[in-house]
Amino acid sequence: MFDEQKSIDVELYDLDIVDKKDDHFGRVVPAGVLREDDLIRIAASRRTDLSPETLRASVDLLKEVAVENLLNGASVGFGLGFFYLDVKGVFTGSYSKWNAGKHSLMAKAAPGVELQSIAKDIQGNVLGMSNSPIIHAIFDAASGEENTRLTANGSVTITGSKIKIVGDHSVSGVTLAYASKDGFFRIPSTDMLLNDPSKITFIVPPLPAGAYRLSLTTQYCSESRTYKEPRTCTFYYPLTLS
Repeated sequence: MFDEQKSIDVELYDLDIVDKKDDHFGRVVPAGVLREDDLIRIAASRRTDLSPETLRASVDLLKEVAVENLLNGASVGFGLGFFYLDVKGVFTGSYSKWNAGKHSLMAKAAPGVELQSIAKDIQGNVLGMSNSPIIHAIFDAASGEENTRLTANGSVTITGSKIKIVGDHSVSGVTLAYASKDGFFRIPSTDMLLNDPSKITFIVPPLPAGAYRLSLTTQYCSESRTYKEPRTCTFYYPLTLS
């Protein structure tokens, strides 16, 4: 698929869970966020015989067919991954019935063989230690799910490193941006229930249901210092808000 050797920039972060101070973990440096429309625009520029409108119609049709079969219980290979439905909730007794209050279906995804193979061939370009905040996990208290969901008016806890929201810059705070269109909502430090270097807790605003990208921006350096310019960390993938 690729004719040239690819490399990805990697930054190092402290590995807080071990005693060895010289051990660090690497994180890919984000190179922006691309939506479907961005991919369609790029693809159309490479294949002038395919208009953006044609590509959009094709993508939408394929998604429709994929969802229909997914909802029939099929495991669907679409794009660079496989999608399937899993069951959440415990059944008591061999003759238990479905209880909408206890049971639900969750859509899950796994990378396909092609993507896994491509990723293995990519080299990492290590840039050294990073001064930016890093998000480890996002826990939604209302649903009990981690790294997948947000609940409007519910409590959410972010764990990470150097994530305390400090500084008087206008962009500081937690940002929830629409995943498929322009627009965002910022939650300032004054609205945090807990605001520590490794853990932040806040209440999700009553935003419309949909997919959101969560970012965190702060000037935090240490308990005694702040950076002049803010630093931002964006979570890897969109979260579903309901």
